[in-house]
Amino acid sequence: MKRIIALILSIGMVLLLCACGEKKENNESEHSVDVEYYAKIGQIPEHTYHLGSDAEEMEEAFEEENKKHAQENPDAHLHSVYGFMERDNYSILAYKNANYYFKDDGKISAVVSLDDAYGFKIGDLSVEIKKALGKFELEEKKGTQDVIFFLPSAESFTYFEHTFGENKVIFVFQDNALCAVALVGKDF
Repeated sequence: MKRIIALILSIGMVLLLCACGEKKENNESEHSVDVEYYAKIGQIPEHTYHLGSDAEEMEEAFEEENKKHAQENPDAHLHSVYGFMERDNYSILAYKNANYYFKDDGKISAVVSLDDAYGFKIGDLSVEIKKALGKFELEEKKGTQDVIFFLPSAESFTYFEHTFGENKVIFVFQDNALCAVALVGKDF
């Protein structure tokens, strides 16, 4: 009799452990970054700089990093850690896998991540991102240069966009795989 009770208890414990493991697996697949919170405060959590950052201070920090890089690597003069571009209506600081856009006031008004952003990985499928952000009712749209200003031929891309407070987040896909994320402030 004791063996039967021990066997039943053992089977119950195994089933209980299996159920716990399954529940944990489901929780791990849920998206853990609060996109709405970070978008409202003007940040992409994977990047140091955010909307409102001072472009001049950023460029000074990038230049210091460039000097340090040049001292540590004799051939570093061939490779800069950042780039600067001027356009008609704005300027761009390119640093690592992000572009920071600013206008005459010198404050960052758009951040474009060409790397992981808001907990999503480059290459994640649009259906997965739409599911993770389901409460925001995202609609997939065809790219246009007006919306996807940071890509050379925006028409070949699709995107989701949503406005959080005063800031807009744009998830851009090529062949349904995430390739860029933009955070655009109201002043851009």
